[in-house]
Amino acid sequence: MAVVETALWQAHRNNINRYERLLETYLTDMERNFVELRLWEERTALRLLSPGYDVRTSSGQNSQAMR
Repeated sequence: MAVVETALWQAHRNNINRYERLLETYLTDMERNFVELRLWEERTALRLLSPGYDVRTSSGQNSQAMR
């Protein structure tokens, strides 16, 4: 299971890096909106994979901090 999670984490990080680089280039408003949406989606997916993320709180805060 850890191997799959590591691969998913790397894929999301790579996508985030790619989208951040794209935002440094000239894009039309429509393209920029698309890339920003995809960047948000990738960051959200990465947060869900992060240790300590408590889905029940929906805030992304460490579950131990909530206690």
